[in-house]
Amino acid sequence: MTAGNYYEGQIKRRATDRLADLTQSQVEAARQCAADGSTETVDVADLAAGDRLLIREGERIPVDGTVADGEGTVDEAVVTGESLPVGKTPGEQVVGGALLQEGSLVVRVDEGATSSVERITDVVWNLQSATHGIQQLADRLATIFVPLVLVLALVVGVVQFALGAGIGATLLVALTVLIVSCPCALGLATPLAIASSVREALERGIVVFDETIFERLRDVDVVAFDKTGTLTTGEMRVIDRQGPDALFERAALLERR
Repeated sequence: MTAGNYYEGQIKRRATDRLADLTQSQVEAARQCAADGSTETVDVADLAAGDRLLIREGERIPVDGTVADGEGTVDEAVVTGESLPVGKTPGEQVVGGALLQEGSLVVRVDEGATSSVERITDVVWNLQSATHGIQQLADRLATIFVPLVLVLALVVGVVQFALGAGIGATLLVALTVLIVSCPCALGLATPLAIASSVREALERGIVVFDETIFERLRDVDVVAFDKTGTLTTGEMRVIDRQGPDALFERAALLERR
């Protein structure tokens, strides 16, 4: 039982290690704009709705917000999976954790002053210690099964002793019943399977928000996929060409400039 719990813990730790990309996308400090136009570096935890933040090229957006001033190109792949950068202008929404590739933005903090990346990370962290669905059922069955096994072992031991068996033989029979009837598989098989599934999903770039999804998959008939990067890598390459070689040579020269 102890070995099983240890193995389950190892699986969960490896699963949470896969959140490194999301965790690294979180920003701890932000450049807050004052009324006189100056800026001050503050902790993201101290931000409030309505605060204005200056985001420069190459920086990550600390929290979800709305572009108040400036224009830029934002890479939101860490949240949306979209490989192509998205242009942002005043009035448009930006997500915390996204990378500003070009331009400069002044972002007004939305209500809650949190980032989408932070919320995703928190959900997956909490998922590692939560019990849902069939795992709760397995835990309830285990709590019922353990007392029954103890009572059964005691009854068998008493019967053996009453039939004239010695203390050593009686204890051996009782221990045999306990070992054979131990509900370790019932208590560990389900959480181990779910923890392994969550880890495998994260390794494949899938963030699991609800572990009961593995139980419901057997009832799924249709799956709808969205966003570039879900079924494709979002990276394009030339696999064939048509036309004279001289034309492609000139195009290659222009590409190098």
